Amino acid sequence: MIADGTYYVAEASSAEANLADEKLAEAVLAEATPNEARAAETKAPETESPETKTKPAPPQSVIVGCGGWSKRKTLYGGDHWTGREDALLDPRHDTAKIRAFFIHPAWARRGIGSMILETCERAARSEGFTRLEMGATLTGVPFYEAKGYVALEHLAVPLADGESLPIVRMAKQM
Repeated sequence: MIADGTYYVAEASSAEANLADEKLAEAVLAEATPNEARAAETKAPETESPETKTKPAPPQSVIVGCGGWSKRKTLYGGDHWTGREDALLDPRHDTAKIRAFFIHPAWARRGIGSMILETCERAARSEGFTRLEMGATLTGVPFYEAKGYVALEHLAVPLADGESLPIVRMAKQM
């Protein structure tokens, strides 16, 4: 979601998830002024690949929140992280991953994180997943607990400078 009232899908992995995300985007765009909606539609052409569907933010927009979900085995870490498990999960017995949620501090507590999380949960459910998990930072734990996630274990993720990042592995049954 960006500050001018438009919503951009960062990740979807099926036609059903894309359709759900498009309906959500249309609902948010409906709240924008006609000029804002037209500008978003004409200045931000869609690009698609089998696993992602993205729209770049229009010029002079502020990204106020992001987040996604994954059907890959790795719990955290980018694509350059050496411990990454790249294999796909099987929804019949694996748990989908909620990944990389960030909300701009000036836009906190306005429902943006909830909207992104609900979109991710719906998309994972449409792929057949019945359980979700994540590695939450300590500041995110109360938010996820309020959304029905429970703490499973506390971890310390090693960082390059010798420090570590405390995270809480959390899960939710859908």
